[in-house]
Parts: sequence; C-alpha cells; structure tokens
Amino acid sequence: MGASETTIALLTRIAVAVERSAAALERMEHRSVTKAPKEVASERDLDSQYGDELVRFNPRDWTGEPLKGRFMSECTPDFLDLLAAGHDYFCQKNATDEKKAGYERRSAARARGWAKRMRAGWKSARAEAPESERAEVKPPRDVAQAESEPEAKRAAPEEPSSARRQREPGEDEGAW
Repeated sequence: MGASETTIALLTRIAVAVERSAAALERMEHRSVTKAPKEVASERDLDSQYGDELVRFNPRDWTGEPLKGRFMSECTPDFLDLLAAGHDYFCQKNATDEKKAGYERRSAARARGWAKRMRAGWKSARAEAPESERAEVKPPRDVAQAESEPEAKRAAPEEPSSARRQREPGEDEGAW
C-alpha cells in the first residue's frame, strides 16, 4: 500500500467519523429543543383580569366530563395539562401567524399555571360554590354565537326593517 492509498484510507475514516459526530450532534440539538420546558404563567398573570380564561374546547384525548364553557380555575389539573398540549399544538399550527401563535402560547401557559396552582392545593371560590350561588357569567359573544346560531345567520347580519327599501307593486325582486 502506497502513501497515497494510506492517505485516502485515513481521510475516508475521518470523513465517516465527522459525519457520525454531526448526526449525533443534530440528534442532541433536536432533543434539547423538543424537551425544553414549556412556559408557565406567573401568579400575577393568573390573577389579572384575563388570567382565568374561558375554556373554548375540550381536548381531543379528554375522556372525563366536558368542561368547555367553564373557567380554567374550575377545571382539574389533568384536564388543564391536556388543554395546554392542545394550545401548544395550535401554536405550532399557526406558526406563520405570530399573532395567533402568541395567543395560543399565552393560553397554554395559563393552563399550565392553573394546573400548577391546583396541584399546590389552591381551591377556586367559584368552583366551591353551589351551582345555584355561582354568579351568572356569560361566555364571550363569539363562543355563545358559535354554539347557538347557524353558520348562514352569522355570515349575513339582518338589516333593521327601517333600513330596507319597500318594493313597489309589480316590481320584480331581481330588479334591484
């Protein structure tokens, strides 16, 4: 074996070792990105005016009682963990729209914050009160609307009757 053949064999072994190292490094970086701890909302955020969000959907894997329409403070920690995972999924799905992704990220952090708070022994005054004594809280217009009105009615709001032009006798509808 000549000097050039030995050099080629050595360079080939070095190239293989470099490729293996690069692949291992890439796997480690991927693992560290996916295993990064998720954000948890602060106590200040949870106690703010908007910290106790209304639950807008039941997570896909939730098998217990449906909790859609309740506040996060009224939910169980297990439900809130699944809810946070759902918001994380929608955050990734909306990655191109930073505004939507930010809302999903914030909701996920709040769900994790409420779960942490519940596991620490915090009890909700709203959840502890009997159903008859709970304050009547209406969900935001968009949630109530989505549950009660058909799609066609939401799409085109009806004009008040005073704003409509009256048809002349014999006038065809298509003439407008």
